[in-house]
Amino acid sequence: MQQPPLRVFCGYAHQDEALFQSLHTVLSILKKQEAISIWHYGDLLPGAQWEWKIEQELNTADIILLLISPAFIASDYCYSKEMQWALTRHFTGEARVIPIILKPTPDWQTTPLGALQALPTHAKPITTWRNRDEAHVDVVTGLRKTIQDIQHEDKYLVKEYVLGLRPSVYESEEENTAQDRAKHMAEQWITTVADQVGRTLQNTVQQDDRKEWILTDHQQTCSITMQWNYRGLDMQGHYFRSADLTITSQHPALLSYMLEKDIFLTGFFNGPLLTSMSSRWRTRSQSKQGIDSATIPRRY
Repeated sequence: MQQPPLRVFCGYAHQDEALFQSLHTVLSILKKQEAISIWHYGDLLPGAQWEWKIEQELNTADIILLLISPAFIASDYCYSKEMQWALTRHFTGEARVIPIILKPTPDWQTTPLGALQALPTHAKPITTWRNRDEAHVDVVTGLRKTIQDIQHEDKYLVKEYVLGLRPSVYESEEENTAQDRAKHMAEQWITTVADQVGRTLQNTVQQDDRKEWILTDHQQTCSITMQWNYRGLDMQGHYFRSADLTITSQHPALLSYMLEKDIFLTGFFNGPLLTSMSSRWRTRSQSKQGIDSATIPRRY
């Protein structure tokens, strides 16, 4: 039984449109063989909510090709949003991110992409090859190997992504004072998150040691759960109280957006802060469930 084509997302700077089109033409052989389908900016329809559509395609791609050049690195959107969204899915194991080096790009290896295997071979920029056709063949060959590798993997469907936070306040006098402060400041943080990402916040559960909210708009939804009454000890022997936050969503880009906004730390907590990200998954038959932990590119 033939497997369905893998979904490929191509991200690039608009200044590199001509180079992308040349590469896109060469990739057509993989499309005709029904090994892949390709989505790129040229597929945006008039009147479409372009940022939401790009995020949707990023969130459903099996392979994400990022076409690296000085223009890509200089682009706030490409570098700060698309790349971060892509890496979030890569580190949770939901997609493969492959940097395609279009032009000589100083110090691109020092970016988070530097940890990934790039194409063409030896990360030699396409524009520096004497024969660009050979460079394109090299890219297609490497991409085909990735496709075959993915096709032999056990595929899992993600139910939701989970972002865990344990913001804390050090005990200075009474234990309850620190706990109340941690709880109050965590609630204040949640309100700030809703304001900064521009979404509606609704309190759905309120118990003695637990509160829950839904953060939503017409496109994306995430749930926030806060529990408290946790007491910890740091490496210096100082006690702290925390209000544990669990943020779940089917949209990893939303959680990644929260990460990049630097709203975890600024002005809120004076104790240690632990962050983690994972994905809750199931097989296609839904007969198996579990949690995969992942390293977040930015750790505090």
